[in-house]
Amino acid sequence: MKANPDTLAPALGRIRARLLRLLGNEDRVAEADTAWNSVDHTSSPLARICMQMGLSDFESDLLVLCAGAELDPAITEALAQMRGAGEPAEANFSIALACLDAPHWNALSPGRPLRYWQMLGLQGRSPTRASLTVDERTLSALLGLDDLDQRLLARADLPHWEGAIIPTSHLKVIRGIERIWNSGTYAICLEGPHKEDRQRLVACAAFDAGRRLCRMQAEAIPSEATETHLLQRLWEREALLQPILLLIEVETEEEAARAMRFVEGCDAPLVLSSRDPLGRDGHLPGLHVPTPSTEEQELLWQQALGDKANGTLRELPRVLGQFQLSAADIQRLGATEPQGNTLWSRCRALAQPRLAHLADRILSQASWDDLVVPVRETEILHHLTAQVRNCFTVYHGWGMAGGSARGQGVTALFTGPSGTGKTLAAEVIANDLELDLYRVDLSAVVSKYIGETEKNLARIFDAAEAGGVVLLFDEADALFGERSQVRDSHDRYANIEIAYLLQRMESFAGLSILTTNIRDAIDQAFLRRLRFLVEFPFPDKGLRRAIWSQSFPAELLGVGLDLDRLSRLNVAGGTIRTIALNAAFLAADQDTPLDMGHVQRAARFEYDKMGRLLSPAELEGWP
Repeated sequence: MKANPDTLAPALGRIRARLLRLLGNEDRVAEADTAWNSVDHTSSPLARICMQMGLSDFESDLLVLCAGAELDPAITEALAQMRGAGEPAEANFSIALACLDAPHWNALSPGRPLRYWQMLGLQGRSPTRASLTVDERTLSALLGLDDLDQRLLARADLPHWEGAIIPTSHLKVIRGIERIWNSGTYAICLEGPHKEDRQRLVACAAFDAGRRLCRMQAEAIPSEATETHLLQRLWEREALLQPILLLIEVETEEEAARAMRFVEGCDAPLVLSSRDPLGRDGHLPGLHVPTPSTEEQELLWQQALGDKANGTLRELPRVLGQFQLSAADIQRLGATEPQGNTLWSRCRALAQPRLAHLADRILSQASWDDLVVPVRETEILHHLTAQVRNCFTVYHGWGMAGGSARGQGVTALFTGPSGTGKTLAAEVIANDLELDLYRVDLSAVVSKYIGETEKNLARIFDAAEAGGVVLLFDEADALFGERSQVRDSHDRYANIEIAYLLQRMESFAGLSILTTNIRDAIDQAFLRRLRFLVEFPFPDKGLRRAIWSQSFPAELLGVGLDLDRLSRLNVAGGTIRTIALNAAFLAADQDTPLDMGHVQRAARFEYDKMGRLLSPAELEGWP
């Protein structure tokens, strides 16, 4: 918006005439009063500011006098004459007392609006002769501008609002916000899993209420009390100068505490936005922004895809069964040109940057043919995969969800010695489902500090909430154990941590897998809450032969390798693959065909690492 000096013209003319009268020009006073009285200035920015700030007529004229020193050359010249040589051409209280009507001495007291709202600044010690200057933000408001104070812009921004597709459950939240505002309360806590959805709802509510939206991160709130108080005062003043709403976005507990302190001392319309509930102690009203239901997501996809829907609607059941996306994500993906990518791959790509710093992405092309485990375990793994693939059909198509999302996540525990294929099985399943696999080292997540383990786990599940990933939690025995009998506080908090992990696994819209080398370390009470238990046994001779067969290309197997003799090596699949790879490098270095001698050397190296010796039985019949 451009500045409009004409909005102040009648008021400036009136003040100019008062100054000229002091300088001996009485004729201009009546002329200015006539011009002032002939104009309806009740709807001007000046009139609105005076009403909002509670200014008296004298304070209003004093504000215009100071503004005139910046805007009107004639006023500036008159002030220069009255101040005398060597003095700034600025107003002071002595001049105001002399030329303005109905003066009162307390107009510049700290508790009155001009000083309380920092509309005027005083430069000098003498109360009557100190220079009075108009605040920059106040001056812009008098000219009809809605620019924010630069001190606020240094800590906040003005998000662009273009409108959005709003699901029914979110429209109810907007109506809830409006009901709270209509009751006279302007501080609200908004919580829910998706930050951008919360932001969109606040923007929509602000737009409907005719308010401008300004966004500030809670981390930008000063920690020092004096600075916080100044920031509160500036926001309160801004809310009086223009219809505005402040959105404060909270990410951490420390930020939450800082934001609550700010809210308690700030009398301006604002909304706190956080993933977790805030202010539920009765101090502030709170509203929950849910993830859109499956039915709402389906409708959102259809609306967002528009003309592009025909080629992608057949993917929707599969997408809806795996991904729990926010309304904002759906609208964004639906508006994106496919460029050869399927709807599935576009959804899948969302999770990658969100989990990048929280877990390790495992890249693999492993298939079911690469996995060598007993028949029974293979069947269980196929059944597990089928449940993930068909969850939309069962839960929503057939109505087996029962109106609750609890327990819909597919959870599994893989147990067995190292190298028996637990991680490989997770890779195979992820590839079969066309999902990304992320490995989380539970031994690194578990903290000795109370509550920190849950926070670490929450960050991981929150980032993976949209789906599109398989979560693999390694070293589960670092967290699980025989905890059913609480002997001390450590056991009690360990139980809380385990319960939290299992609860998040169950509600996670996807597949989460725990692995452990020691099944006995997991208490039976916790095992009952997991949907699948898959044991990966140490491979017998037949399985070892199959693993050796898969570890070498077919053209190498018929040259100098004896699978029956290789299968006598009493090692797990992971070790077999390592020996095979090292043997290949030994043969390549000698520029000779791969043979049993290379394998034996590689095996000795690997056995040395394990602190073992090759037994005569294992080497029987070797050259």
